[in-house]
Formats: sequence, structure tokens, C-alpha cells
Amino acid sequence: MRRWARQSRKDVPRHEVEVTMTAAGIEWYLLVEQETLTVHVYQRQDAHYVERSVTEAGEALELTEPVRATIRPADLLA
Repeated sequence: MRRWARQSRKDVPRHEVEVTMTAAGIEWYLLVEQETLTVHVYQRQDAHYVERSVTEAGEALELTEPVRATIRPADLLA
């Protein structure tokens, strides 16, 4: 049985993560900063990702693509 070591995102350079996600065809991703409850939305543009929005604690993120959703950062960790 193979066991995988769990790594925090701080242990893996974001560039390496984005290269893997680009190769997998992931168009969008959210990055949640647990310490500040800030949500960053990134969209793939060619071979890298561009930040599309930042939502701070106490605000609501209104997504219209790739899906319609309302996300409140504090609710993610409740």
C-alpha cells in the first residue's frame, strides 16, 4: 500500500502546482488563505494563471463562471 505524504501549499512552489494543473487542463482554481480568510480566483491564460479577483473576509465572492456560486470566505472554514 502506497502512502502519500500530505504537503501544505507552502511546501510546494506555486509554479510547480500551476504547471501540473495546466497539464491536467484545469481552467480555474481558488486559493484560500486560511489565516486571513482571503479567496483568490485564478484563471488559466495560455501556460500560466492570472488572478481574476480577490475576496476579503466579510465579503462575498459572486462567481458567474465557470459556475454560478456565492462564496463567503468565513463559511469555508466554519
